Amino acid sequence: MLCRRRARTTALEAALWYAQEWGWAVTLGAYWDRGACSCGSADCPAPGEHPLNVDWANRASRDPDTIARWLRENPRASLLLPTGQTFDVIDVPAEPGHAALHRMTQLGLTPGPAVATSSGRLLFFVAPGGHEALPGLLAAYGCGALGIRSHGPGDHVIAPPSGHGEKGTARWAYISHEHPLPLPQAEQIVGSLVYALRATIPAQRHPARA
Repeated sequence: MLCRRRARTTALEAALWYAQEWGWAVTLGAYWDRGACSCGSADCPAPGEHPLNVDWANRASRDPDTIARWLRENPRASLLLPTGQTFDVIDVPAEPGHAALHRMTQLGLTPGPAVATSSGRLLFFVAPGGHEALPGLLAAYGCGALGIRSHGPGDHVIAPPSGHGEKGTARWAYISHEHPLPLPQAEQIVGSLVYALRATIPAQRHPARA
């Protein structure tokens, strides 16, 4: 069964679901604290959305006891998911992202998990290798980046129910609740993303080949 959004849950419940059901490693991040990032930096480039530890990539874990201990020690920490291991992420502005998600479902395609962030982006989870494949796929469609970003090895993305202070929390825009499905390859969704981005970005409007 595929659902548009997962019911609100605690950080611990969510983290254990990611680790045990999806097999995704989890690491902890900074959090929004009284109008600023908990790291204390006035010019923090990613307030509430960066790892707590420099060696976060090596510390990321799927072990339930380890995750539970981390969250007991840091109950306000955000949840981050390392990319480039069990999945990559294609990251687009929210408006065309939602339009692409609708297009995929209308065409009978099965998207992978998609997160709507509090900073106005939609994150599409794809099979590993999507980060490296994206530039070539965009070139094949005869277009530039169109606002598309990607996250692969050495990077991470924020996971629900973490958020960005008064901007709210990240939520699942699309997710499998029961049996996690195989993640799509990047080429299976890029066409719909390019189509939606061209339709919603006036400067980029021209015939799409999606």
